[in-house]
Amino acid sequence: MKILLNIAFILLCANSFAQNNAIKTAKEHQNKGYFIEASVEYEKILTDKKLEEDELNNIHKNLGHCYYAIHNYSLTQKYWELYLSKIPTDASLYQKYGLVLNSENKKTEAELFYKKHLKALEDTFLEQLYIANFEWVSENKNLKSTYQITKTNINTGGVAMGVAEWNDGLIVGFPQTQKDEQTIFYNLGFVTKNDSLEYSEPQLLSNELSTSFYAGYPSVDKANEVLYFTANSSEEKKFKQKKKETNYSSKGVNILKIYSIKYENNKWVNKIGLAFNSNEYSCTHPSISEDGKTIYFVSNMPGGFGGYDIYKANLVAGEWSAPINLGKTINTKLDEMTPFIQKDNLFFSSKGFLGYGGFDVYQTKFINDKYTTPKNMGKAINSNEDDFSFYLSGNKQEGYLSSNRDEELNIDNVYEFILNPFLVVDADTKEPIANVAINIERNKNIESLATNNKGEWNSVFDTDNENMILLNSPYYEIKKLKTNSAGFIEEVKRVELKKLTLFGQVIYSISENPINGALVTLYEKNKADEWVKIDSEITKNDGKWKFYIRNDREYQVEVEVDGYIVSKTIVPALNQNNPNRDAIISSLNPLKMKAEPKKDLIIKIDNIYFDYDKSILKVESYSILDNLVDFLNENSSVRIELSAHTDCIASDGYNLRLSTSRAKSAYNYLVKKGITKNRLVSKGYGKRKPLNTCEEQKIDPKVAAKNRRVEVKIL
Repeated sequence: MKILLNIAFILLCANSFAQNNAIKTAKEHQNKGYFIEASVEYEKILTDKKLEEDELNNIHKNLGHCYYAIHNYSLTQKYWELYLSKIPTDASLYQKYGLVLNSENKKTEAELFYKKHLKALEDTFLEQLYIANFEWVSENKNLKSTYQITKTNINTGGVAMGVAEWNDGLIVGFPQTQKDEQTIFYNLGFVTKNDSLEYSEPQLLSNELSTSFYAGYPSVDKANEVLYFTANSSEEKKFKQKKKETNYSSKGVNILKIYSIKYENNKWVNKIGLAFNSNEYSCTHPSISEDGKTIYFVSNMPGGFGGYDIYKANLVAGEWSAPINLGKTINTKLDEMTPFIQKDNLFFSSKGFLGYGGFDVYQTKFINDKYTTPKNMGKAINSNEDDFSFYLSGNKQEGYLSSNRDEELNIDNVYEFILNPFLVVDADTKEPIANVAINIERNKNIESLATNNKGEWNSVFDTDNENMILLNSPYYEIKKLKTNSAGFIEEVKRVELKKLTLFGQVIYSISENPINGALVTLYEKNKADEWVKIDSEITKNDGKWKFYIRNDREYQVEVEVDGYIVSKTIVPALNQNNPNRDAIISSLNPLKMKAEPKKDLIIKIDNIYFDYDKSILKVESYSILDNLVDFLNENSSVRIELSAHTDCIASDGYNLRLSTSRAKSAYNYLVKKGITKNRLVSKGYGKRKPLNTCEEQKIDPKVAAKNRRVEVKIL
């Protein structure tokens, strides 16, 4: 990320005589901001074996400064290490050298120089930041996002200056020339995507945007077709102090300003500088809101929190307001840069928050008139090097990022990323579920999200620490995931939710057999406190029913069976946390339907068992007869006839005697349980009242079994 915030350079007054001394030439290049030329000169000087020790030390120090300015940290480390080995007390390098070591992933050595810097500076904020950062990196080494990131072939010339989508391509900063050993200046160009990650060579966007120095960091107001970008304030290559009209600062700095240009009739016209620009400080890295009414940018104007801060300005009646600092939640004592705004989400890069090294990308949201604490975007997006110019496409599924993370080349590249989202699907249909509310609790903070129409969502997780996720959709069971395992990311990549169901079974209260043909109706309570019919179902042989319900509604289940008392059960909403809800649902599984004590009602009981060819009750019949006792106790005026029936296999006389004896056994059991004899009549019918023909019974044993029964008839 060479010359990123340092591309504002000083053009010193031209000397009237040529510099013959090589060191003076190198120093002049360095002072002008031509760091590449300066480093080349210094490297040449190092080949001179006759350098004095003081000269050699100064060259090592200055070479380090040049390479630091163009973010070649490996060579910066090399020369500052040589310098500090000779001049270890030069506290002016401690902080920057610590940053370099940290970016080179030499954490222990970096911590040593941070502490030296803090001791010399006595800065509490930096001390706390550096100490906390080493702990944070260790604790968050597995902080992952689900972005897949790939390097593009976009020609940056070594310095990436942002991207912005426009028509079917990208507006980018691209090098005017690419000569080795020379500082490269930039224009705004346009590239199109050929295939995959291959982009065309940049073409000059417009002659109106051609500059002698730097133009970059585009941001497009698509609704109004206005391009905002950064460029130097002056096209003059030398600062003339005596000249009355100049765009340089009072110190001779060709500072950075934000400009706008309008797209009309297929060309860019009317380039103007924004009103809040100044010749005494830089304004750069613009990002325009979707409606074109708010612009975010960074500036080193007086009154900030330190270095470059993020500001915003509002467009009111066609005029830009005075810049507003976003405050200490966003801005730190160190540099913030390259903001990107998308609705209520602000992405930006900073060195002032806990991160992996260099500039990291962070996200904050504007909620309830304030910004949330910035959140590190995690690895993939961030690295040990500088990561900046985060740009998210309108679909929020892909975007672009600039970084110098390629250690071999040590230059800025533009990367393309695509979101590998987490997915929530229906456990049965495997279809995605939209609008699932997702609450993530980590470190006592709660992040609230929701799935999109494709059932997708995303966040950043620290797999070394505990994460709790609550997934809640009205029509599904609430699901909790709680883990701190390395497999956590895999677990949440695809979560299946089961539809929230209310189900039960309808049985006869006496025989406990399932009821075929019961009408089960579901009612939902609306906002007017009225019961509204939602669904109904008729049970089959197993007596079971099931409805899909919401977890935020109260329901009533109504069950109707001919000859039985209508049952109505109110089920509280799941989110009401009613302690009786589980017990109420259990009462529906099964729901015992009570007979309505009407004359001539016949209750069939096919599960009173006797030993073969005998009339002695089996033990497993007792519970069924106990149910009949309960019914008679609840209806004290009811008289019943106990009738026993057989199949047609044996003779009529035999079956009549057996059925009479069996009916009497049931009679005696009820009397023994306290039912008075005058309420009971027992009678055996043998095979005289078959449910099926004898031929059918002889063919199918199951049909014959249905005829071997006891019936209760209300008299």
